[in-house]
Amino acid sequence: MGDDVIQQVAELCAQVLPEQAIFGRLGGEEFAALLPSTSPAMVQATAERMRQQIAQTYFSGVSEQRTVTISIGLAIVHPHESMKTALKQADLALYRAKSMGRNRVEMSVTS
Repeated sequence: MGDDVIQQVAELCAQVLPEQAIFGRLGGEEFAALLPSTSPAMVQATAERMRQQIAQTYFSGVSEQRTVTISIGLAIVHPHESMKTALKQADLALYRAKSMGRNRVEMSVTS
């Protein structure tokens, strides 16, 4: 069931993301999306739409339908930053979302 849910979540994310987004699985249950030339407000709104879409979807399981929620950590990549730094900031925001109750979107607070 886990692999099917991961695949369905990926498909839902791809439907919500803008066409220019780069999206992929990092491993396990973690995904990353790059939204080039997108304002922080638009990134936040897109992530929130993605979170809501997934929370409102019933996923087919082995014997029953279930809902799934996601927590999302966001980071804005500045020209002087590496992708490694951006992923670390997004990961910190993700852990903050999880520690604040899950099924949330949190933005990195660095400048």
